Amino acid sequence: MNQMVPLLFYKRHLLPKGRMPMRIPLGQALDTLKIAMNTNQIFGVCMIDETTNIHNFYHIGTLARVDDFHTNTPQGLLNITAYGQECFKINAIDCQDNGIVYGECQTLPEWGSFNLNETQEILSTKLKQFYQSNKEINELHKNKQFNNLSWICLRWLEILPIPIAEKQALLSMPNCLDTCDFLLGMMHTKH
Repeated sequence: MNQMVPLLFYKRHLLPKGRMPMRIPLGQALDTLKIAMNTNQIFGVCMIDETTNIHNFYHIGTLARVDDFHTNTPQGLLNITAYGQECFKINAIDCQDNGIVYGECQTLPEWGSFNLNETQEILSTKLKQFYQSNKEINELHKNKQFNNLSWICLRWLEILPIPIAEKQALLSMPNCLDTCDFLLGMMHTKH
């Protein structure tokens, strides 16, 4: 089912069942968030490519909701914690006169749960180690699913500095198995 969703453009991926802190500056981004909060409570988070002169965005994003917020920054920024619900593909864009960008979004199938096999255990073990050494990220995720391969793959895609186009290609797959193979290949490659 397609739906029109207000869009925020961000430098990082937020993926399903993930939580991410976001700083929302005054202006268009804050207005977008206000509209989302006053209507259906969801908004889309899309990655942008800031390496070009024109802010290019990628067509796979994540529907999100605000889990928490506060405004105690001296710059007047709104700090939110966004929770990713499901991935979508943008079919069309509508830029309103007020600068708010809406996307006609088609939700993508959710990756199903997969139990880990022995070869895949390294992904879980390394992610646990990463969380233990990164307290802020560890505290974001209350319900960790270290036995669910899909959840593990999505968390790795959020945190690894993989080129955006590659992340987008992996997210377009019907399940997490291609991402798992990609991540295992990365972990077994000598650096």
